[in-house]
Amino acid sequence: MFKESTFAIVGCGIGGATVAALLQKYGYRVTVYEQAVSFVPAGTGIHITPNAMKVLRQLGVEPALHATGFQPPAFVSRAWDTGEVLFDFPLQTMQQQYAGSYLTIHRGNFHSILIAAVTPGTIHYNKRLKEAVQEEDGVTLFFEDGTKVQADYVIGADGIYSAIRKTMADQAAPAFTGQAAFRAIIPAAKLRSAPLDGLTKWWGHDRSLISYFLSGDQSLFYFAAGVPAATWEGRAHREATREELLDSFAGFHPAVQDILLASEYPTLWPLFERPAVNKWYQQRIVLLGDACHPMMPHMAQGAVMAIEDAAVLLRCLEDAGNSSWQQVVERYATTRKERIETVQLQSAENKWLKAPMDPGWVFSYDALLAPLA
Repeated sequence: MFKESTFAIVGCGIGGATVAALLQKYGYRVTVYEQAVSFVPAGTGIHITPNAMKVLRQLGVEPALHATGFQPPAFVSRAWDTGEVLFDFPLQTMQQQYAGSYLTIHRGNFHSILIAAVTPGTIHYNKRLKEAVQEEDGVTLFFEDGTKVQADYVIGADGIYSAIRKTMADQAAPAFTGQAAFRAIIPAAKLRSAPLDGLTKWWGHDRSLISYFLSGDQSLFYFAAGVPAATWEGRAHREATREELLDSFAGFHPAVQDILLASEYPTLWPLFERPAVNKWYQQRIVLLGDACHPMMPHMAQGAVMAIEDAAVLLRCLEDAGNSSWQQVVERYATTRKERIETVQLQSAENKWLKAPMDPGWVFSYDALLAPLA
């Protein structure tokens, strides 16, 4: 029924690219509008967990991800000062346990692989949305360059500052959380000593640091170091100095100091949050990923939840039969809400894998097979 319809996707980040590629694979008519002037691989580190890999496998990108990313032997949590191991969770058996591997990878490389899975010519760049007007038979998108397009349905995948979300009368602005994160990518050859683990989270009292390799050849190393911050002006990140980085983590284990000393161009990023929308859709518009339910990064599940959203939305369309669009998106939202709320809550608590626990409820989920509402 919906394969004769036209779908406009606003935003082509991880979630937008995934839903575009999935819909195209199953025969839907898709066009993507991205505000960036052109595609430039960017970003820092990202985790691809087994629950995401099961979806990405359907796009045929799993071999490319394995060829590019790093498969950590374990997720190791350590005490900030002594280095005592708090929890050592093995990751190399993920395929056997959860039918999907666990990779760490440069976000730009991951994004590039996803973009390559979208049919050439589908993505239109330099399209910053100004307004979306819904009518009985479709949606008209107006862009700041003066152009406009029409589609039967719109999928909003344009992130935490979503312009599409604003058109749905949700004017709640993202709020600063009181936390910021130093980030840096380091050529591994510049590390002063070999990392204790391929993936480590160091837990302090009010701050923590996670570090890992970004590439299978272990040539790139990355860390994100979270600290409290009383205020933040604007929403952009800023350059940081090695001195303020070292001051923020004074007293941390020598292995942490070696990582920090190797960072030449650290940046400091504010962390924002925004309440999840009560209603994930309005008339002919539906949201997914951070446009709908942004979350803190402490479980490395933000982008993964967008990937799961894309798979569930596809399944609801595929299983529509004679259902209306409203019934399709209601089923999608109802299927996703409980899981999203649980992940949001646990991510905000920042205790994920700090102490012995069973993460199977996250990793074993298969968005392509899980029951629909």
